[in-house]
Amino acid sequence: MKIKHLRMNLAARAVLFLLMLSAIGLTNAFGQQYDFAASVSDNTLYFKITDNTNHYVQVVSPESYSWGSETQPTGSIDLPATISDGTTTYSVTSIGDGAFWNCTGLTSVTFPSGMTSIGNDAFYNTGLTTLEVDVPTIGAYAFNSCASLGSLTIGPAVTSGYSFFNGCTHSSTLTIGSGVTALPDYLFADFSGLNAVADWGGVTGIGDYAFSGCGFTSLTIPDAITVMGSNAFQNCASLAALAFGTGLGAVSDYAFCECTSLGSITWGGITSIGDGAFWNCTGLTSVTFPSGMTAIGEDAFGYTGLTTAARALGA
Repeated sequence: MKIKHLRMNLAARAVLFLLMLSAIGLTNAFGQQYDFAASVSDNTLYFKITDNTNHYVQVVSPESYSWGSETQPTGSIDLPATISDGTTTYSVTSIGDGAFWNCTGLTSVTFPSGMTSIGNDAFYNTGLTTLEVDVPTIGAYAFNSCASLGSLTIGPAVTSGYSFFNGCTHSSTLTIGSGVTALPDYLFADFSGLNAVADWGGVTGIGDYAFSGCGFTSLTIPDAITVMGSNAFQNCASLAALAFGTGLGAVSDYAFCECTSLGSITWGGITSIGDGAFWNCTGLTSVTFPSGMTAIGEDAFGYTGLTTAARALGA
């Protein structure tokens, strides 16, 4: 009986030990993910050391994609270029995935010049009202669902992107820095609140899907723009009036397809129209082509509301 009791005791202890190991594993997986905390702009922020040799840190949330029981930051935050923990000073070089996830009281943030990356969903569903960003690497949906964002400025360091502003529904105005020459593919895709560009900066090229799903009601393509990617303004469903500048010679494939409110086009320097360029623009009932128009692609005006078209090609 004593031997049996001893065996049961050992078994129970083994189970308890395994449960402790499991708890430790769960804590590592879902618990604290920072190395130290510090006060920044009257808020407590959390930092993870990413490089001990060069003393780099990343701004993170207390838990993965969650602030848990910790107080979320509010108001305006001026992220510092450096932060100290004890006797060691670190460079703040990045913002982690979901770092400010659902921090609805955060209204503005300033990034230090040495910042190199912003993670996926970093500012998801925050209360940002204004934003100026000039960071080289920005993760997918970094500013997703920032429903109060009304003013946005981007700088020349932004060279790639994927739907950074998806779900930002507030009426917004974009300012593009003077050093920006090309807008990357998908940069403003599904930014439904974006309805005006106050300054195009030095932009000469617009990438594929760069403004697809935006909220423009009228749009003038500047003379300086000479290149436009496919589907660049696809599904801008509120766009009613479009004017091309003199620098762009071709409307790219599917560039304005599904712009269902489009009713007026001024052609500027356009001489050719790509496949499906205005496909399913159901509000377009008439069009007058300029004398210099030389080519119209397949299904360029398929499923539109056209009832009249004036001036034959080459006339």
